[in-house]
Amino acid sequence: MDNKEIIILTGTPGTGKTTIAKMFCKKHKFAYFSLSSFAKKYKLYSKKDKDGALIVKLSQLQKKANAFISSSKKSAIIDGHLGADIKLNANKIIILRLNPKNLSTRLSKRKYSKEKLSQNLLCEALDYCTICSEKNYSPKKIFEIDATGMKKEKLLKKIESIIFSKKPAKNKKIDFSSFLLSA
Repeated sequence: MDNKEIIILTGTPGTGKTTIAKMFCKKHKFAYFSLSSFAKKYKLYSKKDKDGALIVKLSQLQKKANAFISSSKKSAIIDGHLGADIKLNANKIIILRLNPKNLSTRLSKRKYSKEKLSQNLLCEALDYCTICSEKNYSPKKIFEIDATGMKKEKLLKKIESIIFSKKPAKNKKIDFSSFLLSA
């Protein structure tokens, strides 16, 4: 995969992926690549759900995104929760996690419907993005970060250490399943 770095930044919607991905790309001159924008641009979806979210054709997205990655000469951050659901040619997969209580606050500010809010909180509590990433990528490539209460600058430093370190810190398992008992 040449000398370029291809990093997937994934996680449940609302964990801070897009904000931190754009900060990182600006600072390090990486290309920014949004999977949802890519799916929309190339019409890689079958329909929209009742909340207006795209129902993406994952196999088509995977094929087209991998072709784009292969043709790119620049290092890139690939942003999107769909990065966990498909297998892309990436060096590292970073999963942003957030305590579901904090996630609830963020998603409520986005005016998510009650049903969509519940679905996303359940996904976070059940490690959905981590489990999907583990099905699609080597465990050595996967890193989770608990972004709960973390300032953007500290989160950026953590991501930089994972991307640029020859031996990134051991991955600690993040478990928010206790949220299910309190919900």
